[in-house]
Amino acid sequence: MRLDNLKTKENETKIKRSRLSLKLFVLLFALMSSFLLTAQQLPENTVKIYPTESHELLLNPGIGFTTFQRFNGDSLNPGINWTEGFPIKYQEFDGNLTNKDHPQTTIAYFRVYWKFLETAPRVYNWTMLDKALKTAEERGQTLMIRIAPYGGKKMKMHPIGTERLPTKRTKNTLNVKNGKLMQSIQHPAYLKYFGGMS
Repeated sequence: MRLDNLKTKENETKIKRSRLSLKLFVLLFALMSSFLLTAQQLPENTVKIYPTESHELLLNPGIGFTTFQRFNGDSLNPGINWTEGFPIKYQEFDGNLTNKDHPQTTIAYFRVYWKFLETAPRVYNWTMLDKALKTAEERGQTLMIRIAPYGGKKMKMHPIGTERLPTKRTKNTLNVKNGKLMQSIQHPAYLKYFGGMS
């Protein structure tokens, strides 16, 4: 009895293995057939590209390093001068996009105070933005610009719009942070004027 049972189990195992092998064969055959059919359906003008190995910096459009307050090919500020927040200054361009001691980039990042964009209530300096967009395109860059609501010592760079905001130092209108005056961005008047640019 035991010998017959053992032979029966061996036969069942062999049958299961055979069925599994057959299933695997059918699956493999189906995959290969599918691959061959797909390969045959590719258009005749399909081009394979094999990139050349390079150790150079890869410039990804819209990501990575940025120039700050300047465009590709411009020189850095001499000494400790700073142009952040002020209208964009354009340097004479000689056609060379190289950034001395810095990598070339695909983004030109600028910060400009609100008062230089909205020069009077609902009067916007579109010329500044148009020229910046054109220059960035000429230098192979995308323009990224941040409109800062205010800045500078004692808020001397405050925009036209904030002159209409309450000026008392109260919890609702102004916050004090690190000894500096700071507009409350939750104040309804601030949201109305600064948010009204959009």
